[in-house]
Amino acid sequence: KAIATHAANIEGNLADEGIELLLEIGNGGNAALQSMVVDHIANRDKDNKFLLHLKTRMNDSLDVINLRKDITVNGYVIMTHENRAEYTNAVRTLLLLKELCSNHCLECQNILRDQPSHGVSINLIELASTTLAVLCDTSHALKEMEDCELNLAIALLEFLTETIQGPCPRNQELLSGHDDFIAGVDKLMQSGFDPRIESLLKLSAKTSAVKHLASLLEGRVNKVVHKALAERVEPTLFELFRAWITSLIKKNTESASLVNKIQDPTKKMTVVSFEDLEELESAALDAMAAVSTILKELQNEPVFMNKMEVVNKKKKKLTTDLLDDKVRVVEVLWNDRIECTSFPLPRDAEFLTEKTKAEFLLNADISTSDKRMKQLIAEAPVFMAEMEQIYSLTQSSAVYTFIHHNIVNIKWSMYALVVLLNLNIVMASYGEDSDEGYISIADGFFYGHVEDRYRFSLMISLILALLNLAGYIVIVSFLAITEVPIIIKQLDDYVQDCKDDVMMKEEQYRDFGAFTWWFVTLIFNIVFIIQHLANYPKNPNYGLYLFMVLGINLPWTLSCIRNYIVVPNTKPTRIFSVAYDVLVSKPFFRNHLLLMVCSINGFIASYYFPLMLMDIVNNSKVIANIAKNVTDNIVALGWVFYLFIVTIIIYAQFGLEYFEDFFVYSDDDEAVGCHSVVSCSWLIFYKGIPSGSLDGVLDTIDNRDTPTYIERVLFDLTFFVWVGVLLFNIITGLMVDGFGALREEDNERSDILDNTCFVCGFTRESYDDMPNFNGPAFDYHKSEEHDFWSYVDFYVYLKRKNKANLTGVESFVWSMLQTGNLAWIPVRDSAAIQESRDGEHDEDEHKEEEEAQLSKFIAKEVAGEVRSTIEAVTSKPTAAKDTTSKPWEGGASNLTMQQFLGWGGLERFAPTFNSKGFPDPTSLGDLSTLSDNMLVNDFGFNSTEIRRLKALVELRDANGSSVVRPRGLTVGGSSFNNPPSNNTRSSFFKV
Repeated sequence: KAIATHAANIEGNLADEGIELLLEIGNGGNAALQSMVVDHIANRDKDNKFLLHLKTRMNDSLDVINLRKDITVNGYVIMTHENRAEYTNAVRTLLLLKELCSNHCLECQNILRDQPSHGVSINLIELASTTLAVLCDTSHALKEMEDCELNLAIALLEFLTETIQGPCPRNQELLSGHDDFIAGVDKLMQSGFDPRIESLLKLSAKTSAVKHLASLLEGRVNKVVHKALAERVEPTLFELFRAWITSLIKKNTESASLVNKIQDPTKKMTVVSFEDLEELESAALDAMAAVSTILKELQNEPVFMNKMEVVNKKKKKLTTDLLDDKVRVVEVLWNDRIECTSFPLPRDAEFLTEKTKAEFLLNADISTSDKRMKQLIAEAPVFMAEMEQIYSLTQSSAVYTFIHHNIVNIKWSMYALVVLLNLNIVMASYGEDSDEGYISIADGFFYGHVEDRYRFSLMISLILALLNLAGYIVIVSFLAITEVPIIIKQLDDYVQDCKDDVMMKEEQYRDFGAFTWWFVTLIFNIVFIIQHLANYPKNPNYGLYLFMVLGINLPWTLSCIRNYIVVPNTKPTRIFSVAYDVLVSKPFFRNHLLLMVCSINGFIASYYFPLMLMDIVNNSKVIANIAKNVTDNIVALGWVFYLFIVTIIIYAQFGLEYFEDFFVYSDDDEAVGCHSVVSCSWLIFYKGIPSGSLDGVLDTIDNRDTPTYIERVLFDLTFFVWVGVLLFNIITGLMVDGFGALREEDNERSDILDNTCFVCGFTRESYDDMPNFNGPAFDYHKSEEHDFWSYVDFYVYLKRKNKANLTGVESFVWSMLQTGNLAWIPVRDSAAIQESRDGEHDEDEHKEEEEAQLSKFIAKEVAGEVRSTIEAVTSKPTAAKDTTSKPWEGGASNLTMQQFLGWGGLERFAPTFNSKGFPDPTSLGDLSTLSDNMLVNDFGFNSTEIRRLKALVELRDANGSSVVRPRGLTVGGSSFNNPPSNNTRSSFFKV
């Protein structure tokens, strides 16, 4: 009301204050404010004073622009402070209008163009487009602009862009049909401006212009805007624009400095800092993405493509630029149409490691496109965290950058050093009781237990060991600063999401059910230790007890604690969760930490060095697959091992009961036997299980003097069959099946990745067999049109972008991502396939339109000729007859033309036309029962006149498909379907 009831452009009055208040309230898009403004304009502001006030402000701005153009008509003139203030006020007005339309408020977009509830509408959108057209009407005007004028142009373009995104089809058609406006945008994009304008401001203006053109094309269900822009915009505009951006970035990159805005005294120019350069490149990428969108949308418009061919004849290809590889395109299903969406590639996209990509493809369920894309989008935050962390580290450290790019080579070099170290240790190790060699590096250097002839070997071992230790310290440090922050960020983001979730209560942050099995395990361990102490009071085995506590119960306890901490919302739980997750979920880091420990201990005891050879598991994919086969079957192998334990106890118990005297430890004459179940169990475990028989456990017997011979045979034989045959073959079978399953899974996974589109699910066979489609090959479709890693980059781009600046399609995708809905991803479809369908449909419509127009023309011509024929016939004298009924019914043979016409009159020969433009047969009367005799004998028709009548009645029905034909008509002995003159048929019937 304050705005509506106060004069415009009086600085400091209540209207200005009202605009400032609305700007603050509506910043970023306030849906409640937008709804209130629409309601006020439509229902409360009967005289439309609010919009009238804004229109007055914009008209005043237009007057200021015209005045400025008059001043600078002969050259540049410095703008006064008062003029600058007027331009600033104009920008504030446009900023308010932009905020009212932000977040693609369709009601606001429409009401700023048209107010149906008012007698006279105020079209602020058309006024804004006219203002821009005046502001940018000539190259001279653009050349003489100051920064405040260019800021006004940017504000106009951003406001108009906001009025069409979403999309708003009527506003798109309005602006695309405004010739002067499009011409102004064209001139702005081509202008070089004056050197006094900063590079970033120039780029911002041109980026706003190209973004506006791209927004005109978004979300269109028809080609009206496409055709309009194809006619009004030249391809060379985008070629020159891209070349200008490339030159601008290259120039500013060369002048970039590590300090902010330092002055170069020799060149007398401002040197652009790296921070400004990043902002410049970001704006350039946005512009390039918009150009990519425009070219994608217009590439199938014949008018535009003809212009492109002319350009290509002059040049082999459009100008290439430094930014071509930094723009990506994804296809989005939006409003039942495939929309090609271009976006700037995130700066850190290249830092998503190949190792991470390979792990995802190896572990993800890729059986269906839905499952594939769900997992890809679910893992996108993890990918994003890795990209951010590695990019940040490479920007801050050249050493880290070198290691990052050469980590694989460093790893293999390290393993080569490990092999050399172990070879040297092997050749210098003779045992503790020998004077040869040395026991360890520390023993040789600090205690002097080494002969002089081995000192050189000791020195080699020391150097190699130090190099290995340094290498593992570097690798572990590299992995720590790379992976630990990623874990921390993921954990912190998860905690924040849980806190933001209003449905999740703090009681759910902990899960006491995680300790259920922990108590069972703890009680089991305690009872076992008590039992052992009760049975061996004089021989407590503290090593066994320590293993039970630390080796079994401690890891289980740590696992239960981590499961108990659902949301680590306190500092202690956060620290514990980070440490646990790093060691458990990052095996590469954990393994190298253990290798570093072995490297340190190897200086004291040489037997730690051979353990480092197991690093091959981290380096070799083949060995890693073997290890994966074991870990995948670990549960089954565990149960088989438990069967071994049960078998050992059973045979030890029965053996001690019936064959105690046959249990021996060796083949010596004074062999010592076992006389307890525990000792017999260990004996069977040590000698019986590896061999698969009891030959090394029990003495052999013969059948002459042994009463338990049969029992021994059964005892030994059942052990051999059960252990030596069945259990070991079960293990072999598990491993063989595991390798077979891995091979089959690997082949199936490779087949899916090679012959199925990851995104839309199209198979190579079904894609290649599509009828009437001559689009891109399947490999191009899979790797370029639907590159699934581009969808990860698109997610990162949307995640980081200011949500108030999202385009219509970007807002749609982001809203779908927030709810986990993947309906925006194409399913067995692509933009190329859609374009092929549209082309067929357009061709059919074009043919049908031509057919309808021709049919209408010929029908009118035929009707005119029939009238002429009838008039000629009716001029003959005829006798009148009764016409109270259809005259030819009842077999009448001498019907006159006058009687024939008397039944319906001449108007029966004037056809009407249906919705498709075809003559309606029902408007011609009932001619289907006429015979050729009636027409010739009774009516006096000659063959030519009959042929004309046939042309009139052979017409399409309302659907334009079937044909109405009279029965029994013949001409000169020819049937109706075979008239004597093909030329006549072609003239009259073919339509």
